[in-house]
Amino acid sequence: MEKKNLTDYIVSKGKEEAKQIKAEADKAALKVERDILNKAEEEAKRIILSVSTEADYKVSTLEMTQEIERRKALLRAKSEVINEVFQQAYQKIKNLPDKEFLSLIISLIKKEKYAGSEEIMVNKEEFNKYEALIPKINQELKTEFKLSKKPALIDSGFLMVGKYYDLNFDFMELINEVRREYESKLSEELFK
Repeated sequence: MEKKNLTDYIVSKGKEEAKQIKAEADKAALKVERDILNKAEEEAKRIILSVSTEADYKVSTLEMTQEIERRKALLRAKSEVINEVFQQAYQKIKNLPDKEFLSLIISLIKKEKYAGSEEIMVNKEEFNKYEALIPKINQELKTEFKLSKKPALIDSGFLMVGKYYDLNFDFMELINEVRREYESKLSEELFK
């Protein structure tokens, strides 16, 4: 019988060890399960934070883009207003009454150095206007300017062609010079 007792004892010890091994395995499995859940939870938090950060970045980028577009539209509108101001000034110069136009031409010429025998070139459309003005200019300035039969390739104004150099009195160019000089001041005044 001792054999049976010994067998029972071994079986009993085996069952105890099996129980202990199963308890340790259950404990280890529970720890592994908790670790996996903790890691999954941390990964989920990281993903949520990443998505949230990315969404914040996209919203911020969209807001900046909208602000840039708003500023560009405002700048375009301001630019159009300034363009219109200078275009109106250009048209006003082109359409001055003869007496004021003559005064403008004489004042422009007086600001420059000239010999007094230069050739005046104008576009085809303004030839008759200048043909009537040249004698008056010559009388006022005591010069001998001659009106060229060859048309100048400008929209309005005139060119003085001299022996050594030419002078450009293209009205659009004169307006652009004024624009370069005063555009920022004009912008400040118009858009306070």
